[in-house]
Amino acid sequence: MSIRLTESAMSQIQKEINKQPEAIGVRLHLQTAGCSGYMYRLNVIHQVVDPNDLCFDHGIKIYVAQEDYPILQGTQIDFVRDGLNSIFKYKNPNETGSCGCGESFTINEEFKHA
Repeated sequence: MSIRLTESAMSQIQKEINKQPEAIGVRLHLQTAGCSGYMYRLNVIHQVVDPNDLCFDHGIKIYVAQEDYPILQGTQIDFVRDGLNSIFKYKNPNETGSCGCGESFTINEEFKHA
């Protein structure tokens, strides 16, 4: 399984990359935070952060922290607009729940020991 992007997410990420000519892609990783345990982080990068990162090329390179991949595998990234607000949304088949505000999520116990 890989990391997938919707057309909307690809378009938005490409806009962000175009603002930074030296950018090589984006890096998806997890941050331990929030009330549920993990938060997604998607950052434009200018160089490979970790040589062990996995790379998924969708015309846009998405680097994924290898230690986060078991939790992130199969995730679909979307970019949605709702009125004046816009946000990246993550559909992760490994999530078991999220906090009320939707900022953080929990995973199956099996992934915590992978």
